[in-house]
Amino acid sequence: MRLPSHVTPIHYDVEIQPFMYSDNPKDFTYKGKVKILMQTHQAASNITLHTDLLTVDSRSIVVQGEIPSATDPSYVSWERDDFRQFLILKLSGDLKAGSRYVLEMSYSAPMPGDMRGIYYSKYFSGGQTKYMLATQFGPTDARRAFPCFDEPALKATFNITLVRPDYLDSISNMPKVDSSSTFIKSVLTNLKITKMELFIELVTILFSFVFNCTGSKSLQFLSYLSFLSHFSYENGITYVKDVYAQTPKMSSYLLAFVVSDFAYTNATSQSGIEYRAFSIRETVDETLYALDVGVKVIDEFQRYFQVPYPLPKQDMIAVPDFAAGAMENWGLIMYKQTAMLYKPGVSSQSNKERVATVVSHELAHMWFGDLVSPAWWDDTWLNEGFASFVEYLGIDHVQPEWNIFDKFVINDLQRAFAFDGRVTSHPVIVVVNTPAEINAAFDPISYSKGASIIRMMRHFLGEETFRNGITNYLKALKYDAAHHDRLWQILTKQASDDGKSHIDVKSIMDTWTQQMNYPVVTVACDPQTPGHVNVRQERYLEDPTAVDPGTFASPFGYYRWTIPVTMTTSQSPDFDTTDQGVMWMTKDQQTVTMDIGASKLPDCSDPDSWLLANVQQVGFYRVNYPTGNWRALANQLNTNHTVFPVSNRAQMIDDAFNLVKAGHLDLNTAMQTTEYLNKEQDYIPWSTATNALGYINTMVSLDSLKGPFE
Repeated sequence: MRLPSHVTPIHYDVEIQPFMYSDNPKDFTYKGKVKILMQTHQAASNITLHTDLLTVDSRSIVVQGEIPSATDPSYVSWERDDFRQFLILKLSGDLKAGSRYVLEMSYSAPMPGDMRGIYYSKYFSGGQTKYMLATQFGPTDARRAFPCFDEPALKATFNITLVRPDYLDSISNMPKVDSSSTFIKSVLTNLKITKMELFIELVTILFSFVFNCTGSKSLQFLSYLSFLSHFSYENGITYVKDVYAQTPKMSSYLLAFVVSDFAYTNATSQSGIEYRAFSIRETVDETLYALDVGVKVIDEFQRYFQVPYPLPKQDMIAVPDFAAGAMENWGLIMYKQTAMLYKPGVSSQSNKERVATVVSHELAHMWFGDLVSPAWWDDTWLNEGFASFVEYLGIDHVQPEWNIFDKFVINDLQRAFAFDGRVTSHPVIVVVNTPAEINAAFDPISYSKGASIIRMMRHFLGEETFRNGITNYLKALKYDAAHHDRLWQILTKQASDDGKSHIDVKSIMDTWTQQMNYPVVTVACDPQTPGHVNVRQERYLEDPTAVDPGTFASPFGYYRWTIPVTMTTSQSPDFDTTDQGVMWMTKDQQTVTMDIGASKLPDCSDPDSWLLANVQQVGFYRVNYPTGNWRALANQLNTNHTVFPVSNRAQMIDDAFNLVKAGHLDLNTAMQTTEYLNKEQDYIPWSTATNALGYINTMVSLDSLKGPFE
């Protein structure tokens, strides 16, 4: 639910004090204070902001001008809208448009273990059961930690103060600039006394000051007075304050902090960024691989995008209880333990790859999501699609021997195809309003389809145009919020500057982001015109008989796409096509004849001559052919499958079997694409075939065909 726009935040001062001293976590609570500097854009007699599950002390609410004045409206009363998670503060008069005001309030809340907002996590260390404070504010749970304007576009700066037990420590997005634990230790060391002895001395001085105020005692009292503000006793626990440096302008959902007794490893990147990796003390050595990946990837992204990492440090922490794989809090990334910890000689290779993938993905968010955030959650893909694609750049830099880009086909492209081939799918850009709808948008469409169409866009723009365009996008919108049309505008300008004025990124990409599903492109030789092929597009649906609920109708009135088509042939095989080799089929064309050159076109009557479309499978579409061309492709696989790159070998298998599902191809033809597999040495086609044959096995498992199939 969107907030009114008449007031927006400029800066927050937030102080949080957790109470985790009980043996029963059901008793855990926290209290807080928030002070918000706000800008008024139009006159209004109320202030509306988000809260959820917070008990606000109405007596603490103060509203006044940045420079207080007798004419300032004051707080009168409040009401809650629990459905929209709004706190509405009613004032004695109107806020003046163009003026700045300060809002202050105190509050308290339970600290659950539900892995949302501020929560506790339980772990076992040093032979004891222990508890830590962790946070998860994305996408809509900062409002569970403090009253705030909890929308991604409403960026502000933050000063965080954490009041913690002195036997724990804390970390947050920014470096710690002051800690009363350091102050206390220095005082105790200088005086050579214990905390209890100091407390007794302070009480003695206080009584002396009150009842017999001598000059010397007054001076002692005044010299210790500031000390009292640095710590407090509560339930036998000493609490101390940690004060953190001010953040850059950022979205509320990216704020984070932790209170724990974790240990850490550390390193410094070549660009000078301090990097720490935290975990339970017993597993701290298992953070070393993630740390090594992190310091290398963060420098590589700075080099690739030519946009510096804007914070002075980067922390990562493996949290025992964490709902997601990780969360990209700016400067303090939180991970599920399995996504960050790796033990050489014990952990599997797949675990190592997962750690590298998640670390690279989250660091990509430091630019895509943190530096530049979506204006609203209908553009979730601007965060997750870019991070899911850019992660491959980071992994390839750290582990080039993995050939990780080959895995894009099975990890993201095929995943997106499977999810998006149904009538129950949704567009990449989808209207969302409630927290439930927003959370539901974090799905394979935003992540894997988003990454796949970005990969396609990179190809039809060309690597240099794409990279320079994305750099300009990040620079133009840093510390700000982006709408997809702004991205299209910047990329189109870059294409024009690079001599590619025929590319209108918006008109192309709207067809891929504003309607669900994707096309199947059928390609066949044109027997009447040498050097030409006939191309037809239609909507792919895994089950063509399924009834479309009509939830997301195409804005164009029909399902067609503007498709970057690439082809190669047996006459002139070329699998290194660039943007110069792209031929276009627009959304206004259901069929088109394309000229690929007589010298390239195979002899359509030759059973061994083949035509292959979607080279390297960079396009987000499936391809179908006449039966004869499928047979020629299968013959080539049997004769020498390495003529085709790994991605196209996997593509042929995946396309064929999914075309069978949709009724576009017979099973016998699809099976021919797997006959060569006894010669296949690469994992990618095998993974694809295993999934395809597994599906067929499931379908015939209760049928008389099972025996012959096996």
